[in-house]
Amino acid sequence: MAFPRPGGETATLRNELAELLELARQQRELQEKNRPPTCYGYARASHELQYQKNNTIPLQMEKVERYYQQHLQPLGVSWGGIEYDSRETSAYRIPFFKRNAAIRLLGKLRPGDYLVVDKVDRMYRQMKDFVHTDEKFQKLEIKLCFVDFLGISFQRGTPMGDFIMAIVVAFAQLESQMISERIKQAFAAIRIQGFVTRKRKVPMGT
Repeated sequence: MAFPRPGGETATLRNELAELLELARQQRELQEKNRPPTCYGYARASHELQYQKNNTIPLQMEKVERYYQQHLQPLGVSWGGIEYDSRETSAYRIPFFKRNAAIRLLGKLRPGDYLVVDKVDRMYRQMKDFVHTDEKFQKLEIKLCFVDFLGISFQRGTPMGDFIMAIVVAFAQLESQMISERIKQAFAAIRIQGFVTRKRKVPMGT
């Protein structure tokens, strides 16, 4: 009488397990492909005083959610909630993808999803941060929407939205250059008067 080899049973079980895992993977991909897009929001406060007294986070959240209800909910987009940085967070010093709220968002966002932000400067205040963020979202197929730019809303990736974003970036770059020039002129004036300046100390009035 012949008995089955233990090694043969192990190989069979291994193959069956591999098939089950592959089937589960395919089902997850199908569910992910067929799920409706989700809208998330992002909010940020620049400094502690703004966070505590100006009520800026709740105001941003209210505007973001209203935008979703008016523009995205009628399209069948589901609501995923808002992530925000709980204390002051400098957009100038901390790039978007290094902020706690952005890290949480990256764990949730999927291709086709929406990210809604109140204003452009809530996300970034540096050109290089804008370029890096924009490239990443395009690769991830995330649709970026801004609620308020001079009183109008726009979505990145649309002809009008791209045009407005080009204007925003141009103004941001011009503003940065003008501030840098004023700081240089202020330092030069201080040195002419015989005072010693510190490298990181920005003169008042700039």
